[in-house]
Amino acid sequence: MTATATVWRLRRGLRLRRRALGGEVALLDEATGATHLVAPAAAAILELLAGGAPLDTAAIAARLAPEDRCPVLREAAVHDALRALRRLDLVEEAGA
Repeated sequence: MTATATVWRLRRGLRLRRRALGGEVALLDEATGATHLVAPAAAAILELLAGGAPLDTAAIAARLAPEDRCPVLREAAVHDALRALRRLDLVEEAGA
C-alpha cells in the first residue's frame, strides 16, 4: 500500500497582510479581521502557498530549505507547522 501525500493550499478567500513582530510574524486575515501570530517558518509556508499552486509537504520542505541534509526532519518540521496553520484555519487540504 502506498501513502498519498497531502496537498495543501491557502484557505479559500484568505487574504493576509504580514507584519514582523519580534521573533514572530503577525498575520491579519483581511476577510475576517482576525490576527494570528505565527513563527517565521509558518509565515514562509503561507507565502509559498500564496504563490498559487497547491503543494505537498515534501515540495514545501524542499523549497524552504533545499540545502538541508536531513529531508525527513525537514519534512517533519513542515508537517508540524502545517498542522498548526490548519488549526488556525489558514490552510486546507487541496482536495477538500
